[in-house]
Amino acid sequence: WDEGQVVRVLELLNQTRPENTDGIDLRGFEWYYLWRVCRENDLRVVKGHDGPIHQVAWSSRGVVASAGEDRLVKLWNGVTGELLAELAGHDRPVYSVAFAPHGNILVSGDEWGNICIWDVARRETVRTLKAAVAPSRCIAFSRDGQWLLVSAGNSVSRWKTDSWQGGFFDSPKAGDIFGLVWADNDTRFVAVGTEGMVVFRNMTSNKAFSVRHSEGYLSALTISADGHFVASGGLDGHIKIWDATTPKVPEPQKEYVDLAGAAACLAFSADGRFLVSAGITGAVTVRDLQTGFLRRIAHTGPVESFGISPDQTVAVIAGSDGMIKWARINLRPEPNSDHSGKVYAVTISPDGRTAASGSRDGKVRLWDVATGQSRGELSGSERRVLCIAFNPTSDQLAVGGDVVGQGGVVWIWDLRSRRETAAWKAHSNSVWGVAFTPDGKRLATAGYTDAKVVVWDVESRQEVVKCNFPAPSERAWCVAISPDGRRIAAGGSKGVLAVWDAATGDVQLKLDKGEGWVWAVAFSPDGTSIAAGLESGGIARWDAASGAPLPDLPGHHAIVRTLGFFPDSHALYSGGEDGAIKLWDLATREERARLMAHDGAVWALAIAPDGRTLFSGGVDKRVRFWRAASNDEVNAASR
Repeated sequence: WDEGQVVRVLELLNQTRPENTDGIDLRGFEWYYLWRVCRENDLRVVKGHDGPIHQVAWSSRGVVASAGEDRLVKLWNGVTGELLAELAGHDRPVYSVAFAPHGNILVSGDEWGNICIWDVARRETVRTLKAAVAPSRCIAFSRDGQWLLVSAGNSVSRWKTDSWQGGFFDSPKAGDIFGLVWADNDTRFVAVGTEGMVVFRNMTSNKAFSVRHSEGYLSALTISADGHFVASGGLDGHIKIWDATTPKVPEPQKEYVDLAGAAACLAFSADGRFLVSAGITGAVTVRDLQTGFLRRIAHTGPVESFGISPDQTVAVIAGSDGMIKWARINLRPEPNSDHSGKVYAVTISPDGRTAASGSRDGKVRLWDVATGQSRGELSGSERRVLCIAFNPTSDQLAVGGDVVGQGGVVWIWDLRSRRETAAWKAHSNSVWGVAFTPDGKRLATAGYTDAKVVVWDVESRQEVVKCNFPAPSERAWCVAISPDGRRIAAGGSKGVLAVWDAATGDVQLKLDKGEGWVWAVAFSPDGTSIAAGLESGGIARWDAASGAPLPDLPGHHAIVRTLGFFPDSHALYSGGEDGAIKLWDLATREERARLMAHDGAVWALAIAPDGRTLFSGGVDKRVRFWRAASNDEVNAASR
């Protein structure tokens, strides 16, 4: 694993399974550790093509295209991995695919240099071109989408995309071309191939110069998003980074030996900090160019191509075994930590203008929802902040947590004066849940060890109602109040979720999900249903009036730590230990979007009243704001 020999690691792991050792289980800690590191970034794996997959590409609209030895081009949903279409327009194996910048045109090239132009929306060819009678391994659009470069054998042709008229440019000393990019504001191209040379050619003057990378042939080339650098890689595993703007023969800026072996494909992250490489050993290696730190993602076999999602969080990996893997990669710029401890709680004010995050570091930070900028912090000493809630009718913020030696404490802050106005011991141990009634006069708190929910008068700080958990639950973790304020729901240990009368504390419903914890609970905004996040990774739902079960959602691969409904009650969001934030369509029970921006578990989520901003916090000590043009389109984090 340390040498990037992923294929060999998987072979050895599979050889020691009980079914391959006469039923004797030889697996110890090391086996399970290596299996986990080979699989910890996996999102999904699908059978892509019959035979090797030569190239994959992402569109700006989140569609993935794959080119296969089986002569097909396939389109995939970049979020779910669902097959969208099979495009049959080639008579020979397809070697290359590329989307136009706007995402509505796809170009593919095959073994005999035939080029197909596809309308992505209509799933049909609009034009065919002939580059040369040789394999077309590389296709590259200019940044403005007005020009297309296509390689075929040792030649490069350039085509105007409004008329598809083009001409040929020989590529001296490159040999058969395996890498091709635009450079220097689209005035020249850079190519690499079997001669081991990196060739820079000006398309106005037709002048070219080249520099030797290695004696072996080069199989990979990429250019940074700002156009300043190109990276080339070869079968010998050597990767070199060059100045792409120099008018003279460049010297390598940096040089690396990729421990994962031959570099079959390369890509810079959007900010240029990371360089990603992959090859025949099955490892995708992410190299931090500032620190030199390496991390790896394992594929199912030798890698021929990979693509990075537009939001820089997911890699699609494909290779000679015909499989396509979606894997977490997270190449986003790393900001400074927003807290010095894990972020356990987030919330958004009723007017949608202010967000708050609470952390193990004892601090509550306030944020401007529109800009994502900090509005300061509310600090306390020797405390953990575990849950927070805005008062719906005033400028109060309720904070729940614990203090060493004092048990579970609730603090009330006045946000105008930024002063703590009240504090009291609410439970014998940690307070993990707080929720205001709709009139803002009462506050419900969930006590971890005393297995009860207590309703407090906010002004007097006196206990008004006590809601004891029905057996067999021994713990209380999360709490929610119905939109009409008449019912309280809370989740606890041993799979119990209870609903009480908020006025009397009488149990109205006991909803049992078996073993494990209920980690999150929420009423739908229309008050008709209840959702709960489970230790199993599932999401359970019930009719709020009768307690009748509603169809569960598939959920996550690990504990569901947080969830909530969109304002229209037709969609739900969830966050889990698997690091994913998922958006669900409740009518179809389908995953509508998946967001990956936290390194580790997502503990807290909140939605703005307009349903267009999602706020998240996690164990990586960071918070994120997610913007959406509508409930159907959630975009990348703004901070």
